[in-house]
Amino acid sequence: MSDRLRSASNLPSILKTRQLVFLAFPILALGSLLYGAWHVGPWFDEFWSFYFADPSIGLGEAFRSKWAVDVHPPLFSFLSWVASWLGMPRTLEAGRMLNLLPLLVSAAYVAAVWRFNREDRPFLATFVPAGVALTEFTATFVEYRSYFAGVVAFMMLLVTLKRLERSPEDPLEGTNRTLIWTGQIISLAICLNIHFVTALLAMALVGTFAFAALWRGDRRLFLAHLLSGIVCCLPLAATTAAQWTYLSSTSRNFWLKTTPEVALSYMFQSVLSPLGQNTVMRIAWLGALGLRIVSRVRQKDDDRYAVVLLVSIVSSTAVILAYTAATGALTGRYLAPICLIVMAATAAATAPALRAHALMQALFIGACAMVTVQMSLQAARVLHWNEAASFVAERQKACPGARIAPMRATLQDVTANVEANYEMAYAYLANSWHITVGALDRMPGGAGNPTCPDYYWADNQFAGKRAEPALKEELLRRFPQLDGCTVQTHIFDSEAAVFEVSGATPQCRR
Repeated sequence: MSDRLRSASNLPSILKTRQLVFLAFPILALGSLLYGAWHVGPWFDEFWSFYFADPSIGLGEAFRSKWAVDVHPPLFSFLSWVASWLGMPRTLEAGRMLNLLPLLVSAAYVAAVWRFNREDRPFLATFVPAGVALTEFTATFVEYRSYFAGVVAFMMLLVTLKRLERSPEDPLEGTNRTLIWTGQIISLAICLNIHFVTALLAMALVGTFAFAALWRGDRRLFLAHLLSGIVCCLPLAATTAAQWTYLSSTSRNFWLKTTPEVALSYMFQSVLSPLGQNTVMRIAWLGALGLRIVSRVRQKDDDRYAVVLLVSIVSSTAVILAYTAATGALTGRYLAPICLIVMAATAAATAPALRAHALMQALFIGACAMVTVQMSLQAARVLHWNEAASFVAERQKACPGARIAPMRATLQDVTANVEANYEMAYAYLANSWHITVGALDRMPGGAGNPTCPDYYWADNQFAGKRAEPALKEELLRRFPQLDGCTVQTHIFDSEAAVFEVSGATPQCRR
C-alpha cells in the first residue's frame, strides 16, 4: 500500500507542484507577516521597547536608569537603542521591522544548513514551515518586543541540535562543522540573554541533549555542550548581577503572580496547542502522522532526536515549576519555546515520510502557508490602544473643546519608570491621532468648553472583567470631585475604558 501511495503521489506534475509550493511559501509568509506588523495596533509593552530605545540619552545612562531596572535582560533593549542611534525612525512600525533582521538571518542560516546537510532536508522542509505557521510566530513578529528574536533563536537552536545529535554516526567536518557550531553557540547565546524564561528553557533543552550524549558514551559532545553553555551564560550572569537589586525587590510585589498549578496548566496547553491550533493545521498534522504510520520509511536518527525532545519537555516542566514557585512571573506566551519543541519532535517523526510523498508534502506546506496568511490578517485587525484612541480622537474632533485626561491602569504599579512610559505612550498616540491630552492622572486643566464633555481615558486592560459600576467607582475614588457629574462609561474590546464626564457647577466640579 505504501509503495502504491508513493508512486501515485510522485507523478512529474505533482513534483513540479511541490517545487512551486516551496517557492511560494516564503513569499506569501513574508508578505503577510509584514502586512500584519504594519497594521496591528500598539499595546503597552511595545511602548516599553520604544522607551528603552530612546537614543537621546547615552548608552551608560540608558543602562543605569532604564535597563538595569527592568525585569528583562538588556540585550534586546541594547539592540533597539543601537538601531535608534543609527537612525531608525522613532515609530512602533519601524521598531517592528527590526524583527526582519533575525528572520532574514535565520532564513540564510537554514539555507546554508540545507546545502551542507542533505539528510536534514526533510526535517527542515517540515519544521520550518510548521514553525512559521505557529500562532506564536506571527503573534511575536507583529510586535516591537524581544519575543520574536527568542522564538527564531530557539528554532535555530533546535535545528543545530538536530544535526549535532547524529554527529557520532555522521561526523561534522570542515565548513559544515564551523557552520553548525557557530549557529549553535549564537542561537544559544541569544536564547540565554533575550528573556529569562527563554533562558531557562534553553538550558533545560541543551542540558537534556548533553546528558543524552553522555548516556550514549559521547563525552566529547557532552563537554562541548557544557562548555558552550557556560560561555553563553557569562553575559547573562553579568547583566543579572547588575539588575539583581531591582529584580529581587520588584519580585516581591510584581504585577504577575502565577501559581505552580497554573504554570503546569500553561505547560500542558503549550504541549497540546501546536498540533491543534486550528482546523487546517490539525488536518495537516493528522495526515502527516497517518502517513508515518503506513509508511515504510526508516528514520532511526530522527526518532531518537524526537525522543530526546520529549524528555526535554519533562526537564523544562521541572525548571518552570521551580521558577514559578520562586517568582510567579509567568504567562502562557513565555512558553512559546515549548510549542517549538513539540513542533520539532513531530516534524522529525513525520518528515521522512512526507518527503517520500510529494503530494502530501505539497499539501502540508500549502496548509502552513494558508495558516500563516490567516494569522497575519487576523493580527492586522487587532486595534489594541488604537481602539480607544480613535474614539477620543473622533469625540475631540466633533467638539474641539473636549478635554482628554489619560489615566494609568492602576495606581499601585510600582514598576520603575512606569509613569514616564505611560506619559510617553499617551503622547505618542496623541501625536498619531492628532489629539490633545492633558497630564497623566490629573484632572483636565485650563478652561474647557462647558458644552463639551471631558474624557478620562484609561488603557492597558483597565476594564478587565469588571462591571461598569466598579469602573465608575474606581474613577470617583481617584477623582472625588466628579461625584456630582454625569458619567457615561465606554468599554472596549481591548479592555480600555473611556469615561465621558459632563455636567455643570455646582453639582459637577469638573
